[in-house]
Order: sequence, then C-alpha cells, then structure tokens
Amino acid sequence: MLVLAAALALASPSRASDPQLALPVDCRVGQDCWISEYTDHDPGPGGRDYRCGPLADDKHGGTDLAISDLARMRAGVRVLAAADGIVAATQDGMQDVSVTEAGVESIKGRSCGNGVVVRHKGGWVTWYCHMKRGSIAVKKGDVVSTGHVLGMIGLSGMTQYPHLHFEARRNGERIDPFNGQPVGASCDAPVAPLWREDVLQALRYRPFTLYNVGLIDTPPDGPMIRNGDAHRTTLGTAAPALVLWVDSFGVAKGDEIHFRIIDPEGTVIYENKKVLKKKYARWYGYSGRKRRGAAWLAGTYRGDVTLTRRVGNETISNVISATVTFE
Repeated sequence: MLVLAAALALASPSRASDPQLALPVDCRVGQDCWISEYTDHDPGPGGRDYRCGPLADDKHGGTDLAISDLARMRAGVRVLAAADGIVAATQDGMQDVSVTEAGVESIKGRSCGNGVVVRHKGGWVTWYCHMKRGSIAVKKGDVVSTGHVLGMIGLSGMTQYPHLHFEARRNGERIDPFNGQPVGASCDAPVAPLWREDVLQALRYRPFTLYNVGLIDTPPDGPMIRNGDAHRTTLGTAAPALVLWVDSFGVAKGDEIHFRIIDPEGTVIYENKKVLKKKYARWYGYSGRKRRGAAWLAGTYRGDVTLTRRVGNETISNVISATVTFE
C-alpha cells in the first residue's frame, strides 16, 4: 500500500501498552461523517466486520470514515492524529479523482493516495489515506500530539468517494481498533478496543447508514448527488416536480425504503415504498411526484426517508429528513 510502506520497517519490535486512539477526523459522527466500511474479519474469501456483519470487503485492512459528497470535501474536513507520535512518512501530489475514472493502473503502488504515516510507542503505527492533494500539513520527522492536523479528507488513491482510510498496525500487522484483533481474526474473538471510550460511543455499530438526503425539482443521478449538486433550500412554486432522494451505505436485499413528503400544512402528499432486490455497499435512490395544478402551495415541505430491515423477529429502522421551501 503506497511507498510509505518503507516506514514500517523502522517500527520498534518492543511491546508497550496499547494506544488509546482519538477520532482521526474533525467531524460529528452520524451527522456529517459516517463509517462506510470496517476491517475484514473473515479468514477466508469474502468480508465480515468485527460484529460478524457484512460491512467489510475481503481483506480490507482499516476503517473508512466517509463524508457526504465532493462539495463537503472541497469545503474541507480535517484529518487529525489519533495519538501522540512522530511522522514516519508522507505522500502528496496525487489527483483527487475516483479510481473508476482514473483507472487502477494509474495508482499502481500508490493505493493509499496522498497520506501520512505516524509512528507511536510500542511498535504501533497509524496510517491516514486518500487525503486531499496539497493538504498534507506535516513532514517526516515532525512530532505530533493527539488532535494535530495532518491534512484534509480527499479522493486520492484506491477510492471512489471522499473518505479517510484509517489503519492501526502493530509491528507491521494490521489491527482492528474496534476489537484489538488482527485482520482475518475471527469476528467473535475477545474484544480489546484501541479507541478511547468516547470515540467508541460516537462510532457505535450501525448495520446500515442513511447519510445524505435532499428535496429537488428533478430526478437526480449519482454524479449529481455525489458531487453535492442535488441539495436545494428553496424552489419556485412553478417547479415541475418534487423529488426526495437519499444516499446510503450498507443496504441489503430485502431492505424496505419508505419515501414520504409532507406539505406546509402537515398533510402527507406523497408516499412510496421500495424493497431492495440485492445488497449494495453504497446505494442511492429517489422518488417523488409531479406538480398538480398551477403551483405548489408556498411554504416549507419535509421529506422523510425510512429504511427498515427485519432480521428474524427483530426490526431495525433509521430515518433521515430534509426540507425545502417553495417561494
């Protein structure tokens, strides 16, 4: 993973107490950043997260903390040192572009993209990948403390959306900070988290995430949503339609998506349900209605999207909402 690998050869073989890791991004988890993927604990082919859930790709060695879209990336989300240490290596200069567009060959040997490696006591190293070009704020040899700004979340290297790929390694072995176990260890192994208690609370496990939502006057496509161009605060009362859209992580076959739009008087003017026919690591959808009559009622409309999943006798649900004002 990237030329930063040379730094790992210098890691101390001695064992000290495990680090207590702070959140490596400057964001509010569950509000403007989310976990999109966990470390893989399936010892064979396939992926399984530390809770034995499906939110990990095969051999994925870290934790991915995602932001909503490219507009948020351009505005800037800071990457922070998770613990005290010394910068072991940095890499910058790679373009912020999806690997789907750039091609895998263009990042060969540089899958981490723009990134930073920080060495800590006891043979521990933390990695910070996919950062924004030109944002790296430290250099090799710098002493950093917990919370020190390393750079910004970006879209460089082996990624299709803006996020931070964070790894903890002990003497070169990747360790999942959620349970203190190596990549490939059984997902029901004993748990010894590396995250601080407050971070564990913020990063509590969610089997799926609705993370971006909006109301607009035309059906949006994926690039429009993921570039940050599908958000509206106001619309004209002559708008041809009102469309509610949502973006999500970790949805599964059989999940029910319920779209509902409520007018300024509190009346439900539109409802629709979709049942997903397959699993998606990342999925967006939309639903809505055309204008009826000469104009929409002026005022603020609310759109609610609810995802419901049934697992045995248990029902899990999550709702996300957006508003828009017709003027």
